[in-house]
Amino acid sequence: MLLLLATLASAAPCDPSPVEWPFEKARRVRRGDRDWRNDLSGAVWSPDGLWLVRDKSATHELWRIKDGDWEAFSIEGGPDNLDLEGITVDSQGRLIALNEAGPSVLLLEITAPGVATVASEWGLAQIPHASRDGLGPEGIAALPHNKFMVGHQDGGHLFGFMLADAAPMAPLLSISYTAGIDTSALEVEPETGRLWVWHGGPEDDPRSNWLEIGELQNEGRWVRFCAEERYVWPKYKENIEGLAVSSCEDGERQVWLTTDGGKRKALRTFTMGCGE
Repeated sequence: MLLLLATLASAAPCDPSPVEWPFEKARRVRRGDRDWRNDLSGAVWSPDGLWLVRDKSATHELWRIKDGDWEAFSIEGGPDNLDLEGITVDSQGRLIALNEAGPSVLLLEITAPGVATVASEWGLAQIPHASRDGLGPEGIAALPHNKFMVGHQDGGHLFGFMLADAAPMAPLLSISYTAGIDTSALEVEPETGRLWVWHGGPEDDPRSNWLEIGELQNEGRWVRFCAEERYVWPKYKENIEGLAVSSCEDGERQVWLTTDGGKRKALRTFTMGCGE
């Protein structure tokens, strides 16, 4: 199981004004077949490749893109009801997926070509309002020391947990305020440890599709998210659910966005300066 301990709201100094999207236009990532782009959801970058998960998919729930090669994996040994919404890679290189249908967190191991096996599962029942009114956890990001942040659709809140291999989950302090009405994706900037938070939301709400970047601050037994930057995506009606951020190379980093139901725009990428 996973244990949740406490909550804290962010203060005004962590409330920057949003600005229009300043980065280059995102480019579509292309591939000949269409199977991979249906129901695309979470994403994470690691030195071992770009990992993608699909929600409510009958086959090939997990994909990896490495050096231009695509590899598809079916998931075995897990719960019957899978709705994979997020994925992250921890400091040990382990794949951790977020199953909104549980809701639960799954440890995935590549056990054979094209096969990923669920090695462990931890419940997320202690998250308030989990799956209430169809709203559940959608984003997950690994932090140092087996800590994880989980983003929730309901109110855009972030919840912190600690994963343990052979014991009930040790508590980590949570919740953090964000400006979004929904949190659909989380990612950690490799060099700095800053947290990237993507806010989705109803397609007819102009507050949808914001990106917040900021720090996680330790305050005694509390952890809070302090936003430093806020950017508004130009098309708020797109259902962006995944976010992946590469390490910095030659002064630039690559960013990927996944869009559930995006068809040809299911996976897009753009580059940005590491100092931006």
